[in-house]
Amino acid sequence: MKHIKIIILILSFLMVSKISGLRTGNELAAQINDHEKIGESCESVKSFDFSKWKITFPVSDKEGDLSGGKGSAYEVKNPEFKTWGGNNALIPDGLKKYFYKNGTNWVFFTPYTGVTTSRKAKYSRTELREMKGSEQHNWPLSLGGILEGRLKIYGIKNKARKIFFMQIHAKSPVSKPLLKCIWEKTKIRLLTKKGKKLKDYQGKKSYGNVEEDTWFTFKIIANNDSLKIYLNNKLIEEYGHEILKSWPDNNTYYFKAGNYLQNKNEGAAAVMKFSSIKVSH
Repeated sequence: MKHIKIIILILSFLMVSKISGLRTGNELAAQINDHEKIGESCESVKSFDFSKWKITFPVSDKEGDLSGGKGSAYEVKNPEFKTWGGNNALIPDGLKKYFYKNGTNWVFFTPYTGVTTSRKAKYSRTELREMKGSEQHNWPLSLGGILEGRLKIYGIKNKARKIFFMQIHAKSPVSKPLLKCIWEKTKIRLLTKKGKKLKDYQGKKSYGNVEEDTWFTFKIIANNDSLKIYLNNKLIEEYGHEILKSWPDNNTYYFKAGNYLQNKNEGAAAVMKFSSIKVSH
């Protein structure tokens, strides 16, 4: 009889564990966005350090009660931005639909709104800019930098087929990009500048396909000698002295990441989801 009781106890324990596991799985599935698929590997949002960024929104800083500024795109810097980490309730209502936490990911939504960062800028964005506390972080290539992330693009509307998802900008000439990383109609493209007048240089037409609603990893390694770009852990491009010699020796740079929509159609929009964004020097 003792053996039978022990067997019954073991079976009861296994059944309770299985039911508990099913409940946990159901709770997890309930948190996953419709665009997520169970079984995908996503890194924790803990790899997103809010203290190293500010964020720009596709709304005017005159909208609602956000602030009374000059009418350019609304920005949130630190120390405020880092207090949002992991807590949607701290994001103002007027901004929540553009940037929010979903499960273990952060969502960047950009519709074309006509709001830009300056008179020269043409497009709307929900985008991060590298910071050091409340000050802009500009670093020399001698220090170097690494930007890496895991992301996907979906929710494409009204021919919004081109998006900048990572960038390196230069301090001089003002806001000139050393590197633009572009998702366009499922193609990954890269754009840099070279020559005395820093003209656009594209090189290869594309570097592989990334379908809508598909996770991919992307990494940029920048230093004095080269710019290396990796897609899904594979080196896809390396720019060397031919490119870097065009830029001032004493120049400084900064990273950007997010959903910079390259479209001005009414109703155009796209969604970008990051499971991790890491920057280091």
